[in-house]
Amino acid sequence: MCEPEHKRRKCSPVNEESDLISPSPPIDNGSKNDENNELPNWDEYIHDLESVQKSLIRKCMCGHNLDDVQRRVIYPSKVLIKFYEGSGVLGRQALMLCSTAQLLYNELLRQFNVGLMCQNLVEVRTLLPLGHSADLSSVLFRLLSSTDKFISYSSAQALYSRLRLASEPSAAILIEKIITDCIKPCVNGVFVPMHTLNHAFDILRSCVDNQNEDSHPLEEEGDLAASCVPVNIVDEQDEIDLKETCVRVLGKHWNSIVSHFHFLISSGSARTNECASVVASFLNLWKSIISVKANLSVIDTKPFYMRLETLVPLLQRNVVDTVWTNILNLLNEVLCYGSTLALQDYLPEEPCNLAHFVIRHVKSERLLERLPVIRNEECFSGTSVESVTSVTGNSDVNVLFRKLVLLVLKAVAVTVKETRCESSSENSSIFSDAGSAGDEADMLVITRSMKQVFKTLDIRVKAVLEYHPETPVAEWVAKMFSDQDDELIESLLCCLDIFTGLSDALKSQPDFQRSLNPVLSLLQLFSIVHNDSNLLLDLLVSNETCFLLYLLRVLKFIRKKLESICNFI
Repeated sequence: MCEPEHKRRKCSPVNEESDLISPSPPIDNGSKNDENNELPNWDEYIHDLESVQKSLIRKCMCGHNLDDVQRRVIYPSKVLIKFYEGSGVLGRQALMLCSTAQLLYNELLRQFNVGLMCQNLVEVRTLLPLGHSADLSSVLFRLLSSTDKFISYSSAQALYSRLRLASEPSAAILIEKIITDCIKPCVNGVFVPMHTLNHAFDILRSCVDNQNEDSHPLEEEGDLAASCVPVNIVDEQDEIDLKETCVRVLGKHWNSIVSHFHFLISSGSARTNECASVVASFLNLWKSIISVKANLSVIDTKPFYMRLETLVPLLQRNVVDTVWTNILNLLNEVLCYGSTLALQDYLPEEPCNLAHFVIRHVKSERLLERLPVIRNEECFSGTSVESVTSVTGNSDVNVLFRKLVLLVLKAVAVTVKETRCESSSENSSIFSDAGSAGDEADMLVITRSMKQVFKTLDIRVKAVLEYHPETPVAEWVAKMFSDQDDELIESLLCCLDIFTGLSDALKSQPDFQRSLNPVLSLLQLFSIVHNDSNLLLDLLVSNETCFLLYLLRVLKFIRKKLESICNFI
């Protein structure tokens, strides 16, 4: 059975003509007060906004004079704009306006999606312009730059609600204005409050993560007040995708934005909490765009892959934990092995290049030793080790170290899979005999390189965490990620694919072969779940892990290599 039209709509556009060509603002009876810069009656103003909010909560504006709504909400007069800019003086009035605007936009969107609207709200919807100096959007943009972080946050929430209601052209205009008014000035060296930057990035990330919100199960569709005059809405416009619009506009400015934040991190400016928070917001936006969950086209996301490798050299000891964590989250999202890359026959160029870069930094640039840790002389083995404690003292870096290890495992798995894919492609040619000999030589070189990476990784893990020196890699990987299901299964899948990808070349290196034996990881997994079949079933049916893929591959591996596996156990 087909879903209702309002359930399939990605975003509910406002009529383009009414959205871009704004009617003249209403004549304010208090224009003389505006000219004389006299304060309006703020008690009356607050009372009017409260009355509008109560009507919106009742889902009906039929009892309101539209001229008053225009004057108080849609077209705040110039005197209001002037006094709103004096943040701190009129904090309550500014917060009331932002909350009223957000409530208005959300109710307009909800009723429009349902297809049944209050008659007055239909008229209000046609009066939502862009571009007029005294309209509501202009006031919200001014409040977004307020020195009061609460006012700035409230205006950001209202602006996001406005974006969800906008048509594609007007959404592009609003997003462009957020970038040029709030982000680009900072890139060009103009001071912008840190919380304003944070909120601007949060608006953009919300647009990328934008999803349809279903109505509450206890809320009946079309449930308007009894006194309301309902109007049936017929949507004659094409549905738009807010995330695609946001990414297209943002892509034009991305290179300069990345350069600015690269400088902030490399120069040490991101060590303060406020600046680190802004950098984290920027990296979270980047991660949302790259994420496979965003379901964006390859063409739209192409600009956002170009400078990912430049983040790896920024991972230094003097970088605070917050920035470290978000950079690792972003890089791990690019190398999304369990959900994407492990299922592909041919891997994209960008994640492969990033994987090569990570491996190079592990081997020659001591990436694993750049984690922010301090010295601790006590260890169960009696030797000096580095404990997993933050330099800044802000958080436990055990999680941080685990993310770094997972990144290395993914990088190795991607590199091995890439080599196998290229070998399979070459073996299909008419020169398969000559190609096979060359492929074997290439796999031996890759195996030696990966062995060096695992040796470095093994030494570092056992220097930081309390694992026995003889613990195989296959065992400590399962133990390290045991408290995080998705990371646990993805790391086991990486180790399994690395072992199977290098299986022929590993025959000449039995020590490396035994250390990576996937059966040891599987047995350790059974030990972690205490051989509980219910827990394994939960992992199997969960959509948060790739356990089904891992289980299928490990069982096929055991069936194929049963005799040789028994010799290692």
